[in-house]
Amino acid sequence: EAKRFFSYGTRGVGKSSLAADIPGAIFLDIDHGSGALPIARYPLGTEPTYQDVVDAIEDLTVAPHDYKALVIDEASKLESMLWAYVVAKEPPDKNGDRPNNIEEVGAFGGAKLQENLVALLDTLRVRRGMHIVILGHSIIATSKNVSGENFDKFAPQINGKAAGVVGGNADVIGFLTFDDIARRLGRGKTIGHTGRRVVHLEHSATWDAKSRLPLPPMIATSSLVVTPFFT
Repeated sequence: EAKRFFSYGTRGVGKSSLAADIPGAIFLDIDHGSGALPIARYPLGTEPTYQDVVDAIEDLTVAPHDYKALVIDEASKLESMLWAYVVAKEPPDKNGDRPNNIEEVGAFGGAKLQENLVALLDTLRVRRGMHIVILGHSIIATSKNVSGENFDKFAPQINGKAAGVVGGNADVIGFLTFDDIARRLGRGKTIGHTGRRVVHLEHSATWDAKSRLPLPPMIATSSLVVTPFFT
């Protein structure tokens, strides 16, 4: 059965290049971040809209093709497109004024669209047997701790409710980062050293992650351990 993956991490860590190794994948490159990669891309144009993304998903659901996975690159860009769509569709108030941004509408205004988008993706997954892979950037966010002091952690760079919708639906949430270490040089000097690129698949206080598949808590991405799940 086709699976649902959500992979997020810092900018430049290689999310798109990792997803490019998925066999039979086609990208919705709405962030224009994979231009140098030799991948199949759905033709969205230079300034795609939320409706363009919906149309592409519906087309891939019914049109003849042999693609095995859909990669959406990237989540925060998709969210901003969704907000723009919500703002444009919002009717004027009693004074004839229209909202200028999502804050004037309220983030809940896009909640139904988020659920509809997830449903469209699930229809594509079930009907065509295509894996769904959503890539996202990460931010450092403050996590409220009811039993002690609040602390910082890595989180997807999307609205918390949207992250709940996407993450709750996913079979795998992976946090992609570098296995950085601090190296002491002597005389009290310490430098950072960038290690392997890894995917964390188990929740911790530092990041959100999970896996419903029989995968280890952490994978060094050079081993491409996840590839068999896309074949």
